[in-house]
Amino acid sequence: MATDIEKRWHHSRHPLPHFLIIGAQKGGTSTLYASLSTHPEVEGAQKKELHFFDRHYEDGIENYRRQFPKLERGQITGEATPYYIFHPLAPERVARTLPDVKLIAVLRNPVERAYSQYHSEVRKGFEDLPTFEEAIAAEAERLAGERDKVVADPTYESHSLSHHSYLARGIYADQFEKWLEHFSREQLLILRSEVFANRPGRVLRRCEEFLGIERGGAKVQRAGRRGHYEPMSEETRTRLEEFYEPHNRRLQALVGERFRW
Repeated sequence: MATDIEKRWHHSRHPLPHFLIIGAQKGGTSTLYASLSTHPEVEGAQKKELHFFDRHYEDGIENYRRQFPKLERGQITGEATPYYIFHPLAPERVARTLPDVKLIAVLRNPVERAYSQYHSEVRKGFEDLPTFEEAIAAEAERLAGERDKVVADPTYESHSLSHHSYLARGIYADQFEKWLEHFSREQLLILRSEVFANRPGRVLRRCEEFLGIERGGAKVQRAGRRGHYEPMSEETRTRLEEFYEPHNRRLQALVGERFRW
């Protein structure tokens, strides 16, 4: 007899997702999602980033459900929205809606991640400060009070949290503390972006095992464009490495994994 979870996931209209790739931004989530979607047992959502648990939660679960395909027996589905890991309300919302979901996070060296995000925001027109150093210097003022506004008004969308959170998004320990209040460690697979870039097949096998699907079915895909920009100054790099060092130690203690950053 099917369990309540199976009945919910294999809904007569559309299922809810079995897995979420929750982040991190600029960590390789597009490539990972595209690769997993090639697996014959995985059917992707209508698009990679649905933003339900950050921007569209008030639209209701049925609207979210319609973003997923009908499944054949033995198939699973999921989505990837890298803002989820950072959004103040996402952990509780996901837990309330999908208590048994499997979560995947791809973490990148936070110094490199911040620099990549800055250049991405410039290309997209969301950042007008002319240097990375100016942007990170302005970050604290830009983000001041924004998380509190989101918590106080669930319909509020913070432009600065979305586009100017260069350093804050790399403090992964703060983010996982919130997720682990609602989910067991066994529901969370943490991958390193650098390992995925160098050994994508190995990382895909880990994902397949975690998701309970046949090993070897996913094929490596390349998604998105790699940005080209001048290297970060060594002075800035050293300063940021010192900034993140205690946060990275907290992360390792929290999740029980080592990160060679």
